[in-house]
Amino acid sequence: MHVQNEFFSKSPISCILLLNKKRKEIKKMNTKEFFSDYSHSSKKVDVPICDIPDDVDTLVFGGINVIYYCNKSRHETFSNIKQIILKDGDYLLQISNKNFPNVEWVESENPSYLSGKYLVMKDKLLNTFLQTPDTVIDMKGIKHIDYDAFVGCKAKRLIHDEDLCDTYFASTFKESGFLENKPVNGKIKAGRIVIKLDPNADKVLINDPGEVFALDVTINGEDRERAAQIRDLIIDAKDSLSAIRSKVLESGFKSMIFRNFKREELRMISFFSSKYSYCLAKNIVLENCSGYQTIDGLLYEERPEGLTLLKCPVYHDKEVRLPNNCVGIESYAFLDVKSVESVFIPKSVTDIRANAFHRCQLKSITFEEGSNLKCIEPCCFEGCVALEKVILPSKIEMICCSAFKDCQKLHTMILPEGLRKIRTDAFYKCNSLKEIAFPDSLQEIQENFD
Repeated sequence: MHVQNEFFSKSPISCILLLNKKRKEIKKMNTKEFFSDYSHSSKKVDVPICDIPDDVDTLVFGGINVIYYCNKSRHETFSNIKQIILKDGDYLLQISNKNFPNVEWVESENPSYLSGKYLVMKDKLLNTFLQTPDTVIDMKGIKHIDYDAFVGCKAKRLIHDEDLCDTYFASTFKESGFLENKPVNGKIKAGRIVIKLDPNADKVLINDPGEVFALDVTINGEDRERAAQIRDLIIDAKDSLSAIRSKVLESGFKSMIFRNFKREELRMISFFSSKYSYCLAKNIVLENCSGYQTIDGLLYEERPEGLTLLKCPVYHDKEVRLPNNCVGIESYAFLDVKSVESVFIPKSVTDIRANAFHRCQLKSITFEEGSNLKCIEPCCFEGCVALEKVILPSKIEMICCSAFKDCQKLHTMILPEGLRKIRTDAFYKCNSLKEIAFPDSLQEIQENFD
C-alpha cells in the first residue's frame, strides 16, 4: 500500500502520519518543534511516539535526521496498531515489542528496512513484536539480532538461523516463549542459540558444534550454590568455543570436565591463563588434554621443573593436600576459595607466588618438615580472615610486604631461626596477634603493626 503525502517528499522536517482502518488520515504529528535548526542539522533528533488515538491502526514514518522512540518510563502500549509503513528517508525506529504487540506487517519503501512480519534494518532483526506461541520465526537472511528483539515474544521456534554471526545475550529473549522450551542436555535453546541453563539438570553437556551460547548465559544466586553440589559440566574441545566465550563457566558446577583439549585451547579459558580469575566449581577434571593435569580436582600446569598448582576451585573440599611432585603455587591459585579449611604443602614446593592464597577462607596451613621454601611473597596470605595459626618452614629468610595483612583471626605465628627480613605491613591488621617472638637472626623489620 502506498500513502501519498507531500510532507514526506518536500520537507526536511520529520513527521508521523496516523491512519485509521479506512486509510483516512487522522492526525499528522509534525515534529518541527523538536528541531532548533532542522534545515541544516546533521545530528539526529529524538522524537517521542505518543498520544495515538484508539481508532488508528496504521503508522507511517518518514523524514530525515530523526530517531523515533517510545518513552520506556511510560510503558505505553499501542495494541491497536496493526501495520507500520516506512517511507523513504534517514531515520531510526527505537521501539519495543510491548509498545506495538499486535503489528502484523511492516511495509517498507525505505532501502534501509525490509518489508515483512518483523522490523528488520538491512540484515539486523530489531523487533519480532509479540506474535503467538505457534508462530515460527523465519530468520532467513538475518545475521544480527538487536538487544531486545525477542523480549516478550510468545513464539517458541526459530528456523533458518544458520546465517547468524553476531554475539547474543540471554536478556534478548527475556519473557519470551523460547524460555518455555524443553531443556536438552541441560540447555534451553532458541533455534541453535543457548539462552538458559536448566537449574534442575544434573549435568550440562556441550557436544553440539552447531550451537552458540548467549554471552550472559549463567546460573546465579541459590541455584549456583546448588549447582556446585550436584551438577557436572562436560565440555568437548571441538564444540566449545562459543561456550568458553560466554559466562557458562561462571555458573557453578560440582565438576567441570574438559575433554580432548590441547594446551593452546585450554588457555582460552580464563582460569587457565589469567591469574586473577577463579573457578566456580568443586572439582576440575581433564580427560585426554595436553599441557595440564588435574589431581584430586585441582588444576596443575606441566612445566619443565615440575607441576605448578594453577587453580583450586572455589567450592573444593575442606582439606587440600598437594602431591609430592608439585614444585610451585601460582599467584591467586586459591583466590576467594570458600570451603577449603586446611592446606598441606609438601617439601617439594619451593615457590609460592604473590597473592597465592588471596582472600581464601582457610584456617590452617601446614608445611612439611624439610621444606626448602625461602620466602613468603607479597600479599601471599592477605585477606585470609579465618587463618588462625602458622608455623613457618625453617629455611624462610624473608617475609615480604603485606604477606599476612588482614588475617584477623591469626593468633599464633612461629618464626624460624634464620629469618632475616620482615617487610612493610607484613602483619598489618592482624588484630588477634597479641605477641610474636622474633628470632636472633632477624636483621631488618620495617613498619608493620596496626
